[in-house]
Amino acid sequence: MLNVYVDESCQNAHRFMVLGGICISGEDAVEVHGALTELREQYQLFGELRWTKVSVSKYSAYQAFVDKFFDFAAEDKIHFHSLIVDTSGLDNKKYNLGNREIGFSKFIYQLLIKFGRLYGEPLNCYLDNRTTQQELGELRDILNNGIAKSRGIHTRPYRLVQFRKSKECDPLQITDLLLGAVSSRKNGHHRRPDCNPAKKQLGEYIMTKAGIRSLGQSTPLSARRFTVWNFRLRN
Repeated sequence: MLNVYVDESCQNAHRFMVLGGICISGEDAVEVHGALTELREQYQLFGELRWTKVSVSKYSAYQAFVDKFFDFAAEDKIHFHSLIVDTSGLDNKKYNLGNREIGFSKFIYQLLIKFGRLYGEPLNCYLDNRTTQQELGELRDILNNGIAKSRGIHTRPYRLVQFRKSKECDPLQITDLLLGAVSSRKNGHHRRPDCNPAKKQLGEYIMTKAGIRSLGQSTPLSARRFTVWNFRLRN
């Protein structure tokens, strides 16, 4: 069983919207959660980890969490996958009945289809809590039907789709940090004169650890541990 934790960054405020998630196998979950708990105790950091909270005073602690993610990634115990959308090309009025929520759900669907395609095994999906009119049971069925139709995978890999409160879920908080770095770089925030120096440094650090020199291109299809997908909108 694979546990997938999905969050989004910059849905409204900036040109590029980034969605992403990390996956942890059930057999590695206890070790990963235990290591994150130890880091919290070591740095006396018991509040919610968020990209918006990255600061000079907390930089060492946040870098330690990033290092722990990449340590586990090197052992294939945790992976990160993201999807980038150029919102300047979105036309919700034409394609989504004028409903931004429908458009957003379509991108969540695309990201989760990728997880299903890459791993195929049973998946439990935990989404960062948000207001939506969509039934999560319906989303699960749509995902399983989509994977069967497009990929020929008929095992119905998505067993559970649930909301989780990020402040109570360390994997969602790690996802937020990684998404924040990708979003900041993609939107060019690191080049602004008023850029938070700690965020700039941590963003550069994450990109270096991930081996990503530019976000202009998607990572190779063969990549597994840290991927970026520049989604192309259809005309």
